[in-house]
Amino acid sequence: ISAIIQEVNSIVGDMSESVEDQSQATQKIATNVIKTHSVVADISKDIDEVKLVSGEISQSSSRIHQKATELNTLAEKMKKMISHFQI
Repeated sequence: ISAIIQEVNSIVGDMSESVEDQSQATQKIATNVIKTHSVVADISKDIDEVKLVSGEISQSSSRIHQKATELNTLAEKMKKMISHFQI
């Protein structure tokens, strides 16, 4: 009986160690999931900022194109006006 009790105690001890190891592994996984979530949130924020800046650049580009077209039109008008003068 004493040998059986020792064997059961040994098994229970092994199980206790295994449970502790599993608990530590689970804690590490949970910590990594939290860190990963934080990194993903930061990346998402950065993507939103890039999207915003990209939209602003697109609007600026459109305004620049519009102003360049207006300048070209003015240059053509000036060219026609100047062509009437003879030097």
